[in-house]
Amino acid sequence: MGVRGRAWRPVPRLPLSPGPRGATFPKPGSSLYAWRRAGIPRTRSRVLRTSAAGRTAQAARPASEETARSAVPGSWACPASEEGVGTARAAARPPAPRTYTRSVSATTPTADILRAVLAASLDGLPPRQAAQAVERLIANYRGQTPTAAPILRDRGDVVAYAAYRMPATFEAVRSALAALRAAVPGWVPGTHTDLGGGTGAASWAVADVWDEAAPSTTVLDWAEAAIALGRELAAASQVPSLRDTHWQRSRISSTLRIESTDLVTVSYVLNELTAADRAAVVAESARAARTVVVVEPGTPDGYARIIEARDALIAAGLHIAAPCPHSASCPIERGSDWCHFAARVSRSSLHRQVKGGSLPYEDEKFSYVAATRVPVEPATARVVRKPQIRKGLVLLDLCTKDEGLRRDTVTKRHGALYKEARDAEWGDAWPPGQGQE
Repeated sequence: MGVRGRAWRPVPRLPLSPGPRGATFPKPGSSLYAWRRAGIPRTRSRVLRTSAAGRTAQAARPASEETARSAVPGSWACPASEEGVGTARAAARPPAPRTYTRSVSATTPTADILRAVLAASLDGLPPRQAAQAVERLIANYRGQTPTAAPILRDRGDVVAYAAYRMPATFEAVRSALAALRAAVPGWVPGTHTDLGGGTGAASWAVADVWDEAAPSTTVLDWAEAAIALGRELAAASQVPSLRDTHWQRSRISSTLRIESTDLVTVSYVLNELTAADRAAVVAESARAARTVVVVEPGTPDGYARIIEARDALIAAGLHIAAPCPHSASCPIERGSDWCHFAARVSRSSLHRQVKGGSLPYEDEKFSYVAATRVPVEPATARVVRKPQIRKGLVLLDLCTKDEGLRRDTVTKRHGALYKEARDAEWGDAWPPGQGQE
């Protein structure tokens, strides 16, 4: 059967063999290269060509019908069934206008709502133009950017980069906030300030983690175009806490002043600041907030900035809630390794086009620190590397409260703990139940 939402495309001419109910399949001996080049899954379970009657109906379809259908944005065609009955529903039904609110409801997960509104925001922006904008912006972010010059300068830049980066930022910040919430059970922030929030990815993460009682949020950023798009996306989300978000243009630098708040998030911002501005922003966050969460890319440089922020937050009187199980010095020798984690992100078509990949997902590597003045119950240990699952055993690399870095070997002799170890993920608290609500 055809797939709703996909247009017809010609089937490549590969050697065919008879199949059930008149269907035909590429022969098993056909070149694997030809299969992949054609984009056809190597399986006999999918009907690749319709029956003879269906092919006759397809050939008889007027060319004008195909032309008119392809000219209607959002139209779809359903090819002939295995019995050869062709349908053309799009020709008789005009497509509904595409809006931010399509497929969004009160019960839709926040991540799915975000993907829906971002997809709608790309309407009217040619894919090639969006990909070129993303590539240029990535190059700018990897370079040195003065604080006074926002990288996102117009709507085209903002839309393209938000569609590309916002889901990854959301997942990374959500992971950090989830670890924070587990370490301070029962604490719910009433107010939240997002520094350098851009289009508001961290605000979406806060709304997801504290969905039952999300705090009142203020987003501060110096790019007017980013604030404008963030406001549109939040308004379209139908999430009350996001729709009530306050957006304020403000330069993130040593001159920044923050009103007292429960939670401050600083995500993927420190790299854009000078060393003096970084120190000032972290110090101001520690002064104004009860809890501070800083997230940076999971690179050696990103980790170095996290360590600087961690030291400054401890010096300001805050206690580490996550990921570290302690507020002592990091046991990792600087320059030899770095602490980072990974969050799974669903790839959009723009992701695949820019990165040239075919997988429907990617792992966003990030480093973070969460510090608080609230009474904290940190995990006894945390898994700091991807668990190594071997035959009959699991190797866990841990950062512990009293012993620093340690590797535990969990075998079948440990009974239920072995099953927990096989299910453990990079970044989880260990043992199970520690640092969790």
